[in-house]
Amino acid sequence: MDAPKIYSYDEKTGEIRGNRFAQLDPLTSQIEGRSVYFPPGSTSCETIDEPLAAKDGYAVCFINGAWLYMEDFRGTEVYSKTNALPCIIEDLGQIPDEYTIKAPDCACPIWDGEKWKVNLEQKLSMIRIERDRRLDETDLKYCNAERWSQMSADDKAAWSEYKQALRDLPETIDPNNPVWPDRPVI
Repeated sequence: MDAPKIYSYDEKTGEIRGNRFAQLDPLTSQIEGRSVYFPPGSTSCETIDEPLAAKDGYAVCFINGAWLYMEDFRGTEVYSKTNALPCIIEDLGQIPDEYTIKAPDCACPIWDGEKWKVNLEQKLSMIRIERDRRLDETDLKYCNAERWSQMSADDKAAWSEYKQALRDLPETIDPNNPVWPDRPVI
């Protein structure tokens, strides 16, 4: 009798790890007058059941006493449907429902259930932040009390118009193609 093959699998995932031939039990073989082999299970993760053939995109795993195909996306970059942040799949199985393999294809993305689209509220919020930064910069650098008192009436009017144009944002700007008002030349 040929030595049977013993298949080992990962304790956590059940994924096949390799195989070996069973070891002959010399004492029992001598007593019984025939070849007797040590049974699988010298480690707890062994079986004599032959595994399934390898299949692309799947891992062969021994689960609940049977070999099964488990989807294998390990190493695949996926994106959170909540915040569009990327992460790498580390475990066997399906991609979790809260992720997609579709990469965001726009700025300020939001998942609509099937594809990414522009999150207009987030884009407008970013425009408001930049507008506020420009207004603060204008007040601190160019329109502070010392400079304001030394400006001509035309310069004051130009800076006032610029600041008002900033305050009118984001209502007067195309969020998909923002064009900012030109800052007056000093």
